[in-house]
Amino acid sequence: MVRQGKLTDAEMLFARALAKDNEPGTALQYSRFLRSLGRFSQAQALLEGILQRTAPGEEHWKAGAYNYLGMLYRDQGQLNEAEKMLTQAKSLADQPGTRETTIAAYNNLGQVFRDRGDLAEAERMHIRALDLCKPGGDEASLASSCGNLAHIYLIRDELSRCEAMNRNAIALSEKIGNEEGLTIALRNQGLLLMKQKQLGEAEEILRRSLEIASRLGRQKSMADAYCSLAQLKAAQNELGEAEQLVAKSIEVNERIGRRKGVARSFDLLGEFQQAKGDDAQAEQSLLRSIEVARMIGDKICVANAYRALGTIFKSRGEGSAATLLWRDARQLFQDIGMTAKLSELNNLLGTSQTAVKAS
Repeated sequence: MVRQGKLTDAEMLFARALAKDNEPGTALQYSRFLRSLGRFSQAQALLEGILQRTAPGEEHWKAGAYNYLGMLYRDQGQLNEAEKMLTQAKSLADQPGTRETTIAAYNNLGQVFRDRGDLAEAERMHIRALDLCKPGGDEASLASSCGNLAHIYLIRDELSRCEAMNRNAIALSEKIGNEEGLTIALRNQGLLLMKQKQLGEAEEILRRSLEIASRLGRQKSMADAYCSLAQLKAAQNELGEAEQLVAKSIEVNERIGRRKGVARSFDLLGEFQQAKGDDAQAEQSLLRSIEVARMIGDKICVANAYRALGTIFKSRGEGSAATLLWRDARQLFQDIGMTAKLSELNNLLGTSQTAVKAS
C-alpha cells in the first residue's frame, strides 16, 4: 500500500496495528514510513520507545531501532550521533535475526562517512555490506549496497564502475518491486548520464525518479530529484527553470528539517544565480550553504561553495580572497579524494596567482 502511494490508508493501518498489539516490528515499520514523509520527531519518539521496552533476547528489535535512529540523525545533519547509533546497530551483528539490519547499518555508516567527505571509509563500509549480502542472497540489501557504491564512484568520476554498480541496483530494484530503492538508483543513473553528456536520456530518467518519489510521497527523494533535475536544466542552459526546481528542493528540505539537503540546494542555487550574472544573490546563497554545511560537517558541499564563491570574489577584483578560498577548496577536495576537481582548482589558482603578481 505504501509502495502504491496510498499514504493515508497506510497510516491508518499502522495506527490500528500499533493500537492493537504495540509490536516492535510494527513500530519500526511505522517509524520508517514517518521518516519517508519527513516527520522526523514522530519517528524518533517511536524508536526511542522501542529501545525503552525491549527485553533481553530481543536484540534484533534494538538493532533495528538503533539503525533507524542513525538514519534520522543523518537526515538532520547530526553525523556524530548518527555514527553512534549505527555503530550500536552494527555491534549487535552476532545476534540472531539481525543480519539484514547489520547490512543496513554498514550501508548507512557508509553514507555518514560520505557526507563527511571520507570516501575511502565510505567505500569500505559499502563493500563490507556487499560482502555480507552475497551468501544470503538478500536482493533488497544487495540493491542498496550496489547503489551506494555507485554513488561513491559517481562522486569520484569513476564512471564505468558507477555504471556497472548502478545497473545492478536498478535491475534488482525492478525485479523485487522496490520502488523506493528504484527512485534513488534512477537518480544516480540520470546524474551519470549527465556526466556522459546524454542529457535527453538523463532528463527522461530523472523525471521518472521524481514521478515515483512523488507518487510514494517520499519527501527526501523528491527533494533530491528536484536538485538533480535542476542540475540538468542548468546544463541545458535553462537557468530560470533550474532556479525554480532548486527552490522546490529548498522548500521541501527546510520543511522536513533536512540540513544536508538545505546546504546542497543553496550551493546549487548560488551557482545558478552566478551563471545568470546575479553575483550579489549568488554570494548570499553560497554563504548560506557554507554556514549549514560547516554545521553538519559536509566537506564536499563546503568545497564546492568555496570554489564558486572564489570566482565571485575574483570577478570583482578581490584576487587574494579568491586565492584563499580556492586553496581551501583544493585542500578539501584532495582530502576527500575527488581528484577530478583538482585540475580545475589548480587552473584557477594559476590564473589568480598570475593576476596577483601582475598587479
